Amino acid sequence: MSALLRPGLPATELSLITLAAGVACAGALEMATGIPVQLKWPNDLYCSDKKLGGILTEAAPYSQATGGVPFVVVGIGLNVNTRSHLFPAALQDLATSVFCETGREYDIDMMLHYLMLNLLAEVSLLLEDRAQVLAHWRNRDFLLGRKLSWQNLDGKTFQGTGNGLLPDGRYRLTTTGGDDYPVLAGDISLTDSKGQCIK
Repeated sequence: MSALLRPGLPATELSLITLAAGVACAGALEMATGIPVQLKWPNDLYCSDKKLGGILTEAAPYSQATGGVPFVVVGIGLNVNTRSHLFPAALQDLATSVFCETGREYDIDMMLHYLMLNLLAEVSLLLEDRAQVLAHWRNRDFLLGRKLSWQNLDGKTFQGTGNGLLPDGRYRLTTTGGDDYPVLAGDISLTDSKGQCIK
């Protein structure tokens, strides 16, 4: 699904909508199905250590006339009724669905209803109390305390441990040498004991 929002946030804070949408999706899934959902920064949903869905947020161009961004499109993809054998072989151990987790089929319209209610509530809360939205996100942090590899936009790779969400929505990676990197963009992956990427 895609939702068009007009959140009234400054352009510098629009990335927070992705985090709010993640919280909304996780809450909707838990209300509708009871399964626990974690969030992998910045835009993935996980259950049972497997990817359950993802979010892509795209903003309209900045408008000098209005002094802001007129709208944001939030694209949300969730694996709801997919059977495990329908995932490509390469994804069998990496992806899951609500059906795989519960053994039940779910009505898509019902799921959409829960999702839209939660999305509107979390984005409204973002305008009133950003800290509360980020606290909701932190309670579901999939990367916290795990060994990670981060490749920045220049292609340089850093390895360390996930150390939580910062107040501005960036993610903190702490290297083995104790250096902190606030991650705004690039790829973050889980690594094994040998430093090889696994997710």
